[in-house]
Amino acid sequence: MSDAMVTIETELAKAIVQTMVGGLTELVKKVPALFRRRGRAGEQAAGAELERSTAALEAAAEPDLEREVIRQEATWETLLRGLLAEHDDVRAAMEGLLTELRDGRSAATDPGPGPQVVSGGGHDAVQQVQAGRDAFAAGRDQNFGFGPGRRP
Repeated sequence: MSDAMVTIETELAKAIVQTMVGGLTELVKKVPALFRRRGRAGEQAAGAELERSTAALEAAAEPDLEREVIRQEATWETLLRGLLAEHDDVRAAMEGLLTELRDGRSAATDPGPGPQVVSGGGHDAVQQVQAGRDAFAAGRDQNFGFGPGRRP
């Protein structure tokens, strides 16, 4: 499928499922509100489908997870396409939710700059280290992190 053929419902369906797979179910709780245009029953049905999708994805284990992701993406794409066919005015809300889900997933997976150590060494040497959990700096007795063979 070319980039020009990718639709809002396809992208939003992928974002919904990837957000659930990432364990960020709080972010997808706004999805049923899109279906409010179908009345209270439509919104409740979308909420129930969201719960079924979350449960199915949580229950799926490798190697079945990939297949379940594809199945759930297809389900949500179909639901969103039907909603868009009935209510063209929902497109802006879909685009807004897509942006929100992408931003939320990005913020949740970006650990930020980790701890920093700046030290001066002999001979005017300065080291700056941005360290994650198990990073090491060059030099004597400058290790960061814990694990086998490492000093706490």
